[in-house]
Amino acid sequence: MTLARPAFAVLAGAALLQAQAASAAAPAPCLTEAEVSGMAAFSMPSVLRGVMKSCRAHLSANGFFATRGADLVARYAAGKDAAWPMAKEAFLKFGAGKNPETMEQIGQLPDEALKPFVEGMMQQLVGDRIKPSSCSDIERGTSLIAPLPAQNTADLVAFIMVLVSRDKAGEKVKMPVCKATA
Repeated sequence: MTLARPAFAVLAGAALLQAQAASAAAPAPCLTEAEVSGMAAFSMPSVLRGVMKSCRAHLSANGFFATRGADLVARYAAGKDAAWPMAKEAFLKFGAGKNPETMEQIGQLPDEALKPFVEGMMQQLVGDRIKPSSCSDIERGTSLIAPLPAQNTADLVAFIMVLVSRDKAGEKVKMPVCKATA
């Protein structure tokens, strides 16, 4: 059974890459703010690990990430399992806009196989996009929100995503967030 988990993760990764490569994909359905918050809460430990790994060489050995980053990751990781159902829903919904059939198959994978795949993907996506010149700003921003409870941080990330994803004339929205109804 332990060999099956990595195999599921590899298959899921290949299927997702295939889905991303599809050129004539339909637009992704919108995500609710709660789904974005769930994805943020689930992904924060992986994202922070990716940031810290990418920025390690560009930051002080006495800075926030070096001295308190591991503790922050551990604190965020404590809520990861509770956030997984909403994060999974968001992940599958977002991917369904690119290739519904593939995401339906990925959705059939056991959570034990899908969780590590999503975590690794998030860590890699964030880590690869960080410019060394941004590391000190990211570290400072992280230190400013670190005192917040993990769920508040996830909700803040979701709120910012809602603001950023609002339609802008002529711009394509990468992560469509549903408009809130009052």
